[in-house]
Amino acid sequence: MTSLLAIPCYNCEEQIVRVINSLKESTDLAVDMIIFVNNCSSDKTAEKIISSTASLKIPSALINNLSNYGLGGSFKLSFQYALENNFEHLIFFHGDDQAKVADVKEMIRQMKSDSSLTALLGSRFDIKSKRKGYSLLRTAGNKFLNLIFSIFCFRKITEIGSGLNIYRVDMLNSFNIDHWPNHIAFDVNIVLGLVSKNLKFKFFPITWEEEDQKSNAGNFSTALLVLFMLVKWRLGFKNTSLQWKREFKYDKVIL
Repeated sequence: MTSLLAIPCYNCEEQIVRVINSLKESTDLAVDMIIFVNNCSSDKTAEKIISSTASLKIPSALINNLSNYGLGGSFKLSFQYALENNFEHLIFFHGDDQAKVADVKEMIRQMKSDSSLTALLGSRFDIKSKRKGYSLLRTAGNKFLNLIFSIFCFRKITEIGSGLNIYRVDMLNSFNIDHWPNHIAFDVNIVLGLVSKNLKFKFFPITWEEEDQKSNAGNFSTALLVLFMLVKWRLGFKNTSLQWKREFKYDKVIL
């Protein structure tokens, strides 16, 4: 299994250093390449990535988006990179140090042990998950959303968008993701797509810590957005549009 670890980054100059240090400490991390996808950060995220990866053993590159493509756009760019370079699996791991490298390692192991899995989705709200610094109100709100998704999808859904997921590239290539919105709720279309095609996927309980991170999503507005996407999907309408298809341009720095 050849794996690309894609780490989207946006204004996380402090957190990305911790992520890179964790990667350095994980000498047995089974990935073949790492790309840091910097989505037009206005702080020193790019500089910190370059200075912190000097002793990183895994081949790495910094991808600087030439425009702000949103979280979904960074995902599409990462997928295209994986496809063009013949990687079998794409690991999408947010660079804000909320999910942990230790879970990346275990998820890769599980993905390798079951070739029939098309996706392994990190879950913050599985019964075995651990959360630190996450309020009871937000936990309750997310669990309520997961319940609604479970009812509409006719299967148990414990997560609709965490910062750590692994996908088979051939599975992603079977979707028309070029036409999916590039916004913060991009992951929802993947979950709904997996359910629609009755593909085999699982949720993996992860550890999630909130310390000094800055959220780019408004809780209430995002909840309304994902519920709208869910209802639209259940009624048979597609969450797609030709307006979302575009060329993603970037500069690449080999680290």
